[in-house]
Amino acid sequence: MRAVRAQSAVEYLFIVVLALTLILPASFLFFDFSKSSEDSIISSQFNMVGNEILTSAEEVYVIGNTSRVTLEFVLPDVIQAATIYGEQELVIDYYTQAGLSQVVFFTDVNITNGTHRCIADNCSLRLTPGQNAVRITSRGDHVSIVRS
Repeated sequence: MRAVRAQSAVEYLFIVVLALTLILPASFLFFDFSKSSEDSIISSQFNMVGNEILTSAEEVYVIGNTSRVTLEFVLPDVIQAATIYGEQELVIDYYTQAGLSQVVFFTDVNITNGTHRCIADNCSLRLTPGQNAVRITSRGDHVSIVRS
């Protein structure tokens, strides 16, 4: 009788160990997949916002002087900076699981941040996590992008 109880206890332990051997790696894989999916979603959000800003900048430039449009969008908490380089390149820096990442957008239209506080053709856009409104205005020879 004692041997039967010991055998059933050992069999129970084997079943528990087998179940944990299958469940733990599966849960780690799921967690890793969900984190990489989150990074992909955030990256596509920044791509959408950057494309929308530059498309609107090109549209108001073509329409003419003093034309403007205001964009409203929500940015994730992982944004670090948004910068205009050389009046034709918009770079958005953000954090991912792997570290700091960037999305870069190019345009044929000269863009600025609407102020003269640029350092060596590098203008900062003060975009923050959460709700943002950006006013894009044609100034004739360039387009200003200002957080409003």
